[in-house]
Amino acid sequence: MALTIAHYIKNMGKLANQYFDGPQIYKEKTRQRTYLKDIDCPPVWHDKLQEHIPPGLFYLNDSTGEIGGPGAVNEPILGATGKRKGRGIARAGDLMSSLPPDMRAENMMCYIGHEGTYTPAHREMCASLGHNIMVETSGNTVDEDGKPERPGSSIWFMTESKDRHMVAEYWLSILGHDIEVENHFAQVIAWKKAPFKTYVVEQRAGDFILIPPLAPHQ
Repeated sequence: MALTIAHYIKNMGKLANQYFDGPQIYKEKTRQRTYLKDIDCPPVWHDKLQEHIPPGLFYLNDSTGEIGGPGAVNEPILGATGKRKGRGIARAGDLMSSLPPDMRAENMMCYIGHEGTYTPAHREMCASLGHNIMVETSGNTVDEDGKPERPGSSIWFMTESKDRHMVAEYWLSILGHDIEVENHFAQVIAWKKAPFKTYVVEQRAGDFILIPPLAPHQ
């Protein structure tokens, strides 16, 4: 049976409420978890987000310095005579913008979930800087039964880039999973006993999360 996003969102409260009967509920594999993961970002969202996210962090940006900035050199003017100052020295933007379109990875995606859904521990490929902005949560309306929604948020467990080798070793030798394979969601006790520092962040609507390059997180 086809499931529309509208039907899913309308019934999200019911999906979430089933997880508030005790911690043992989370271990039940038969509990329904409907997580819309890696959904294509609608063009209208892309355009609206571009108004809020810093240019140097936006998908496919080519911000490699200001015109005439420090280190800029004279460059030929396309279709005209003479030269003018090009871009100055700066941190590279999104290197994906330097690839042909058919070689670019689509990494601007949407995630819609409820209580009980999650993303297993992993780290971003190619030492890229990960980021996530929460645009909407529950808590502002009432459900179809007239009851107020539970406030929504996400809990992040993050590590530092310098600890990535220690995290990988701990994941493999103690937890029995490869951090490069996104298939294990570590329990809180596993994070508490870890030999590296863990940062716990609660993300609410409007919060923009930055994940350090190669830093495992869930």
